[in-house]
Amino acid sequence: MLDQGLHVIEQRRRNVHGLDVALKLDELGRAMGATHVWRAPLGAGQPGPHPQGGTRMGSNPRDSVLDGWCQAHDVKNLFIVDGSIWVTSGGVNPTSTIQALALYIADARHLVPFSNTPFLLLLGWISLRLRGLRWRDVGLRRPDNWSRVLLVGIAAGLAMESFAILVTEPFIARVFGHHPDLSDFRFMVGNLKALLLLQLLNWSLAAFGEEMVYRGYLLNRVAGLFTRSRSDTDASTLSSAARRPAWIGALVLVSVLFGWAHAEGQGFPGMAQEGFNGLLLGVLYLASGRRLGVPIVAHGVSNTLAFVLIYLGRYPGVS
Repeated sequence: MLDQGLHVIEQRRRNVHGLDVALKLDELGRAMGATHVWRAPLGAGQPGPHPQGGTRMGSNPRDSVLDGWCQAHDVKNLFIVDGSIWVTSGGVNPTSTIQALALYIADARHLVPFSNTPFLLLLGWISLRLRGLRWRDVGLRRPDNWSRVLLVGIAAGLAMESFAILVTEPFIARVFGHHPDLSDFRFMVGNLKALLLLQLLNWSLAAFGEEMVYRGYLLNRVAGLFTRSRSDTDASTLSSAARRPAWIGALVLVSVLFGWAHAEGQGFPGMAQEGFNGLLLGVLYLASGRRLGVPIVAHGVSNTLAFVLIYLGRYPGVS
């Protein structure tokens, strides 16, 4: 930041306080070694800066305050998660990114109770609202044909889980030397109450919540970023040829993120399996005209079959 200079906002008209702030920032910047100062007059109520980078992340304590997990190099129980951790400044308001980083760091330190899906849903909702969008704009709409959605979703879910058990999991076990680690679900074997409770969580947090977050919000958001379109998050105004690379890239990236979200509990084999499942669910979402009904049902049915097999003691990786 110092090498590039200090951006200073100068108050328009007669805002003496704003002008004093701008002049003070000019003075501070030059004292810190800034070689250039840019001033851009804005409307009333300015300046309104977003200070960032004061305690930046890095691997070397000589040029950073925090490590890659936002823990201070010199104070081992001190964590900082705000705009000061950034190594460079973003181009727009940083609030959503700060919230996402805070959630990620808290989850990595086992400070998020049970599931981060509710928090991700909240962040997704805030992000959509800031751009004037709603959940229906990313696929949460009433189906035109409920029967078709249920039939396709159930068939897809059963096919996904059957393919996982018979094909992908044995292949992954050969590659990594073991199945995904599902030992956390061992308590469910023969436990009907646990099975019923996890079915409730499955259909609420996993099927509904994760599809809203990963396929509904993230897939559209990443595709929009790939097309560099700020006015159309899902890039819907572009031609089919222009949209295709963006959707393919978004599908791959979001599937990797979906797999990574399961890596801590299930290890790298679980990451690979869930990443592949995320890819299939993303394809279902796109094939359904970017509507969430079919992938939600497929996700829930796939997990339901897996939980029933765990209850019966027949699922690989549990024991």
